[in-house]
Amino acid sequence: MASNGLRRIGFGVGSVLLAIIVFSGFFTIDNIVGEQSKQQQQSVSPVFSLFENEILTPLQIAKTLADAGLFDTYLQQQEPNTADVIAYLKKLEDAFGYTFFLAHEGAKKQYNSNGEVFDLVEGDVIWYFALRDEFDSDVQAVLGNRDDVHLYIDIRQYDADGAFTGFVGLGKSLSAFIESFEDFRQQYGHEFIFVNSRQQIVLSSIEALAPKEAIEENGVIDIKNIFDVEWLTSFNEQSSEEEPSEVVTSGDGDLLVSQFTLETLKWQLYLITPLNTRQLAVNKSFALYVAAGLCVFFLIYLVLQKLIESYMNKISRKLNKDRLSKLPNREHANLYFSLKRKKKRQMSIVVAEIDELSQITATYGKVAGDKIVKQISNILQVNLKDENIAVRWESEEFVLIMPDATLSYASSVAEQCKTSIENHPFKFGEETMKLTASFGICSSRQYEDTLDIMVNRASKALYVAKASGEIGIAKAA
Repeated sequence: MASNGLRRIGFGVGSVLLAIIVFSGFFTIDNIVGEQSKQQQQSVSPVFSLFENEILTPLQIAKTLADAGLFDTYLQQQEPNTADVIAYLKKLEDAFGYTFFLAHEGAKKQYNSNGEVFDLVEGDVIWYFALRDEFDSDVQAVLGNRDDVHLYIDIRQYDADGAFTGFVGLGKSLSAFIESFEDFRQQYGHEFIFVNSRQQIVLSSIEALAPKEAIEENGVIDIKNIFDVEWLTSFNEQSSEEEPSEVVTSGDGDLLVSQFTLETLKWQLYLITPLNTRQLAVNKSFALYVAAGLCVFFLIYLVLQKLIESYMNKISRKLNKDRLSKLPNREHANLYFSLKRKKKRQMSIVVAEIDELSQITATYGKVAGDKIVKQISNILQVNLKDENIAVRWESEEFVLIMPDATLSYASSVAEQCKTSIENHPFKFGEETMKLTASFGICSSRQYEDTLDIMVNRASKALYVAKASGEIGIAKAA
């Protein structure tokens, strides 16, 4: 599964930093409790791995997909085609292993990757209207699905004018979280409580505090409040640091409670460890390592996001390929353009059209036409470097996507491609023929200029200049 590969990438990057933290900490713990120190140290790395796999990875995937604008096509339509949206969401589910959804503001409908579609009715679909009217963060994580509770990562979406268009994101079953937490608790003895900005307990390894499914058909999910936890008052009274660690007394004995802030979601994490006198010094050191490790993880957040973008690009290029030319197709072109298009980043697009391909096919047959397409595909790829890619756009039309390329550079590449095609001998049986291709170029720094917009401009420039045999240059919008 793609999601397993994603986790391996993320863990590989983080493990180097974690090894440094654990290795340095080993030599600072008191020798009096040396054996216990080693046992505590062995649980540090799994804490970070658990946090990465269960929280950070789905958050990164949801945010990266949304920021890349992969849902814009559907959100910008008044009411998108249901079958198209479901098929696209299912494709994402198969690739990453999570449930995906799209909540459309204009159509007032929610589409889920499992095929479900329902109307967003105020008073019935509570989460949508509650989050829509909140503006403290564009990234939210909430519980939903009263019959099978999931944690959903919700990303607010806007159009080019800044108008709200809906939510997109992914969900993971609460039972999957509980299973992971239980395995960790059994092995290392730590408990977890994740609390949102409303002071609600969103996730917990403690069964009595974990959210519960709705009992009645129209009921709501049973969510506990952190203020209901018996040791919280004592913890708050003792705490003086911004992210403190304190020993508190509970009905189950003394506990070491460490509090950390998860800034991206505006959550609080309470890490709870049962104590005895000999373990106290070790567990305080452990809490410090956890705090340091969480800081490191957020520092490498952008690095992991870049890796995810690269991984998405590889998956898309493998799945979205033109069968004849072996070049990426239009679907991959839109993903690649979205990933590379950033504010103030120059993008250049070259449109190339094979001249008189239909007439050649009519004269020499479809096999000859297919052979021409394959050879020209190779010529275009040979003339491209770095991040530039060639795409089969239509039957006789190709598009070159060139991130960070100036108009001058794009023009020189187009000229090279044009000359290479004109000098290439195309053979049909015993006959050799020279072919030509027409080119149009569009270059822009405007973030609002989508791939379709730039291709259209370059195509118009191509047709204007076609009669003269020159390369068409689209005027800046």
